[in-house]
Amino acid sequence: MSRTTTFSKRGRGSVVRRFPTVAWLLAIACASGPSMQLADEQLRDADGAGTPVSVEHVDSYRSLTLRALVWWAGLSKQLPVQHGIDRYRLTYRTTNAAGDSVEASGLMALPRNTAPRAVASYQHGTSSLRADVPSTAGSQEGLLAAALFAGHGYVLVAPDYVGLGLSTEPHPYLDADTAARNTVDLLRAARSVVQDRDIEWPGPLFLTGFSQGGQATVAAHRLLEREPVAGLQVRASAPIAGPFQLLSISFPHALTSVAPSHSLYLAYISQAYARIHAQPLGSIFRAPWAERVPALFDGSHDGDEITATLPAHSRDLYRTDFLELYEAGAESWYTRALAANELHDWRPRAPLRLYYGALDLDVSTLESRATADHMNGLGADVTAVSVGDFDHDGSVLPAAVLIRAWFDELGDAAAR
Repeated sequence: MSRTTTFSKRGRGSVVRRFPTVAWLLAIACASGPSMQLADEQLRDADGAGTPVSVEHVDSYRSLTLRALVWWAGLSKQLPVQHGIDRYRLTYRTTNAAGDSVEASGLMALPRNTAPRAVASYQHGTSSLRADVPSTAGSQEGLLAAALFAGHGYVLVAPDYVGLGLSTEPHPYLDADTAARNTVDLLRAARSVVQDRDIEWPGPLFLTGFSQGGQATVAAHRLLEREPVAGLQVRASAPIAGPFQLLSISFPHALTSVAPSHSLYLAYISQAYARIHAQPLGSIFRAPWAERVPALFDGSHDGDEITATLPAHSRDLYRTDFLELYEAGAESWYTRALAANELHDWRPRAPLRLYYGALDLDVSTLESRATADHMNGLGADVTAVSVGDFDHDGSVLPAAVLIRAWFDELGDAAAR
C-alpha cells in the first residue's frame, strides 16, 4: 500500500492564479548586472554530453524583491527567502531521441553572497511554445523555481528540454530517456561552470518537477542510479502530478476527456512518438488530424490555441479501427511506445515522494498512488502525498511548500 498524507483543503488553483501578475511586475523591477560573469570563450567549441557551450546572464534579483514575490503568492511564512539570486541561461551538449549530439538550453540560478547548501533540479511542465521555458526571462515557472530554491541557498537548474528553448528541432514529448539525459547533462554542465568559478558544488542533489516534469524527474532519478555520475548522487526526488504509467493509466484516462487538456496531451504525445519511432501518424489518427497535428507542435503555438483547434473529445483524434484493436487488447507500435516510457517498474534507492492534487483531472491521481504501491512492493521507500483539494495547476505551490521543507530537512541531516 502507498503511504498517503494530506496537506490541506483549499480552493482550486487559488494561489496559482495570484502569481502571474506579480511575476511580470517583478521581471520589470529585477536588478541588472550579474554578481559574476560566467561567459567564457573556451566553452564555445566544446562537445560531449554534459559539456557547457555558453553561459548568458539573464537577470538578477535582490532578496527583498523575491520576498515580495513569495509574499504575493501567499507563501512567505511557509517558504522564506534569504538570498538574492543571479540567473543564467546555459547552452550545453546533450542528446536527442535518436541519440545524436545536440545543443539544448536550461536555467541555472545561484544564490548571492553565500556558499550553496545543496542542488535542486526542477523539470518544467508541458509547454508547446518554444519560448515558454525556464531559461526565458519572462518565464513565471522559472522565476518561481529560482526564488524558492536559489533564494534559499540552493543551486537551481531547470532544463528547457530538447526541442524547446534555444533548441529548434522537434520536441520529443514524454520520451522519458531523452528528458532524463537532458536533465542529467544540464546538471553536469552546471557543475562544470560552478566549479570553474571556484564555487564549491554542494553534495546533496534533489530532483523535483511538475506534470511532464514529474515524469522527467523520475526518469532522471532512475538514470542517475543506473548510470552514476560523480558528484550527482540523488538524495531524494519529489515529482508533482506526473504521468508515470502511460499505457496502463495515462492513455485510458486521457481518452475519457474529463479535462479539456486531454486532446492536447494525446495529440502532442502521439505525433512525437510517431516521429521518434518512424511510424506514420495516420496509422492511429484519422483524417484530417493526421495531417494537421504535427504543424500545431512546431513551437510557435500555445496550448490554448492548440486546444481550441483540436476536437473536444480526444477519442475523435483516433481511427476507429485502432481504438477497437486497442480496446480488444491488441498491441501496436503506439502501445509499445507508451509502455516503453512507463516509470513505475523499478526500485529507486533514494527516497521518492509522489505529490498530487486530489481534484486533478488532467493527470489521474492513480498515477501517483498506484506507482507508490508498485514500487513499495519492490522494496522501495516511496510515498504518495496528497496536497489536498487542488486541481492540476493548483497542486504546484502547496506541493512546493512540502517539498522544500523535506529537501531542507534531508540536506541539513546530511550536513551534520
